[in-house]
Amino acid sequence: MADSPKKLVTWKQWVLALSAAAVGASLSLYREYRDTGSVQAGSIVLSMFVFCVGLGIIAAVFWYANRPESEDK
Repeated sequence: MADSPKKLVTWKQWVLALSAAAVGASLSLYREYRDTGSVQAGSIVLSMFVFCVGLGIIAAVFWYANRPESEDK
């Protein structure tokens, strides 16, 4: 019986990466609010776009890390 493949990326690393992406995408909103006292709607849309791009990058890298190895010998 073959052992199940070892996962390189765990659910804890997913949570950490997603929270880092959310914080990174919202830092510009925080700086804008701190400097001007308000946040423009365009900045919110841009921040959501940056979060989605980061989410896509995280998903692609973590999927690639956890894919099963081919057994071409």
